[in-house]
This record gives sequence, C-alpha cells and structure tokens, in this order.
Amino acid sequence: MKKITAFVLTLIIVGGACGCSDNTEAPADKNSSTVSDSKDKNNSKDNNSSLSSTEESKPEIVVESTDYLTIKDNVLVAMTEKGKAEVTEIEIPYGVTEIKEGAFKYGKNLTSVTIPDTVTKIGNEAFSDCTSLISVAIPDGVTKIGAGAFYKCSSLTTVTIPDGVTNIDNSIFSDCASLTSLTIPDNVTRIGSCAFFNCKSLESIIVPDGVTEIGEYAFSYCDHLESVTIPESVTAIGNDVFSGCKNLKASYKGKTYEYKYIKDLYTMING
Repeated sequence: MKKITAFVLTLIIVGGACGCSDNTEAPADKNSSTVSDSKDKNNSKDNNSSLSSTEESKPEIVVESTDYLTIKDNVLVAMTEKGKAEVTEIEIPYGVTEIKEGAFKYGKNLTSVTIPDTVTKIGNEAFSDCTSLISVAIPDGVTKIGAGAFYKCSSLTTVTIPDGVTNIDNSIFSDCASLTSLTIPDNVTRIGSCAFFNCKSLESIIVPDGVTEIGEYAFSYCDHLESVTIPESVTAIGNDVFSGCKNLKASYKGKTYEYKYIKDLYTMING
C-alpha cells in the first residue's frame, strides 16, 4: 500500500494589462519638453493603474486529476480503482472545493484522509464503507456534510465537526462502531434520523443549546452510551431515538430519565 500526496497544477491568471510599451521615444528637444512631461505623466498613471489591477487580481488554482483521484472543475469526483487498490493514506490537493457524492465509497484500504482548507462541501456517502478509515481531519471551512457521509466507517475513532456545520444529516455516522468521542458544534440546529445509529463505542454526548430537533433512531443501539444532556431548545424528538441504549441516563430540564422511563422523555419533549 502507498501513502500518496496528490500534486496540484496551479495556473496564475493575472487581470489587466501590464502597462508596459514596446515603443521607445527619442529624447525630446527643449521645445517639446512640455509634451514629453505630459506623456510621462500619462504613462506613469497607466503603469500605476495596471499595477493596481495586477495587485487586485487573485490567483486561480486549477486542480488536475491524478492516477488516484478524478477531479473535474476543482471538484473531487471519485477515487480511482487504482487508488482504492493501492492507497492507504491520501492528502486531497489544495484547491479542491467539494468532495462529490460517493467519491471514496468502498475505499476499504484507506486509513487516513487529509482534506484541504479549500473544501466547503462533503457529499452524501462520500466516505461510506471506508471500513479501515481511522482518522479524517475536516477543515473549518466545511459547512455541509451530506447524509451517510461516513456511514459504516467502522474503524473511525474520533471526529470533530466544524463550527460552520448547522445540520447533522441523516445517517452521517451511522454504524461507526469504533467512534468513542465526538464534538457537535454550537451552531447545529438539527440532528437527523439515524445520525449516530449503532455507534456502539460512544459513551457520552452533549447536545448543544441551539438544537431544536432530533430525528428518529438518532442514537439507537449505542450500547455504551451512558449519558446524554438534552437542551431545553429541543422541541421535537423522533421515535426510538435511544432504542437499545440500556445503560443510558438522559438529562432534560434538570430531570434525569433512566432507560426504562425513556418514553416519558419523548412525551415531555413532544407534548
């Protein structure tokens, strides 16, 4: 297996003219000094204007495909079959802005992925069934992580969700059986259905104050889940959110509910 760092072809596109001229003027005589001064001033203004234009233009990064990654218009479309067969660790090239739906799906040899700061979106099932994936660093610029993005990443142990994410989508970490710790950012308002379904190693979780909805089966069969704090902001909770969590004690509005009384918690929230 190989550890791969993908390379980037960077194309610098500079806006505006350079302001330089190929024409060379002969020295002016005394009678034409006024005209020459005027031309010099105009040329100076043109040069300054062109320099400003050059300074303001920003480099555009164009990322090309490699033997291991298919990239189109700076969107990572897929890991190639060769990549899935040979690569265990990969660094996604700087300049990629999106990881497409199912891009790394069934990359069973992949153990580690580094995502650059330029990525803002991770598509549905992007890393689904990457059963050897242990770690993934999600950059702060990511604002959208699609449904089932890390579904059945059974070796994944820890993950930090960026602050820009507001929705924990359906089945996003479902069947991540080795996941022991997880940080949900304060900006999250919804935790989707089956979001952490069957995360058997997860022991505790704090739901942030801004969350208003928790979907059905969100934490079902998290066998080792012992404590959950639910904020008063939650006004809707789905069926069987904590089904199978027999060791659970859930806190809500200062009251603690043991597993055998968990349905009372649902009634209290839903009214």
